[in-house]
Amino acid sequence: FANDKNIKTFININTLQNPMTNPYCMSKNHLSNYFRYFDNINIIDVCIEHMYGPFDDNNKFIHYLIEQMILNNNIKLSKGEQLRDFIYIDDVINAFKIIINNIDSFKKYTRCELGSGKQTRLKDFIELTLDIFNQYSNTNSKLLFGEKPYNPLENMNIKTDISLLQSFGYIPKYSNKDGITKTIAYHLNRGGVTHSPILALSLFL
Repeated sequence: FANDKNIKTFININTLQNPMTNPYCMSKNHLSNYFRYFDNINIIDVCIEHMYGPFDDNNKFIHYLIEQMILNNNIKLSKGEQLRDFIYIDDVINAFKIIINNIDSFKKYTRCELGSGKQTRLKDFIELTLDIFNQYSNTNSKLLFGEKPYNPLENMNIKTDISLLQSFGYIPKYSNKDGITKTIAYHLNRGGVTHSPILALSLFL
C-alpha cells in the first residue's frame, strides 16, 4: 500500500527478542526481512527492548506484576537471570520525535535499536518494583523466583545499541526507579483499585 501511494518513509516497530520465542516475534522478524525488498521506500526498522509505563497492555509483564501486587497474590517467576534493557514510555516517545525530526537522514533500510543503553537483571528489576510498591502501598505478595522454567527459546542476554539515536542527540532521561515509580502511581490510581488518589498523585510530583 505504501509503495502504491508513493510513501517516502515507513517507520516499523520491531523487537530485539529471539524470533523463535513466539509467533508474534517471528512475524516481526519476517516483516523486517521483507522490507529489504523495497528499494524505493526508506524503511526505519525500530527495534525496541522492554518498553513499559502507564496505559500499557493488560498482557504486558510489568502491568501484570504490579496488578498482582495490588491483589496481594504471590507471583511465580523464573530465576530472573535474564539481562534486559528496560525503557520507560516517555523516553520511547522522545526517541520517535528525534527520528521524525531527522527523517531525511535515513536512507533505504535502516535498523535502529531503541532502549536505555543499560542492561538490568530481570530479578533486580522485579525486586525494585516490589520495594517501590511497598513504599506507597503495602502488599503481601511474595516473589517466587525459580517456580517457573525459562522459555528455552528466550534471549537471555539482550544489549541495546543506541549509538545511532545518540548521534541525533537522544539521551534517555528516566532511570528504572523513576519509570517504575510513575508506572506504579498509574496503577494505584486507575479503574477503582486506587488506594489513595492523593498518594498516587504525589508519586508523579
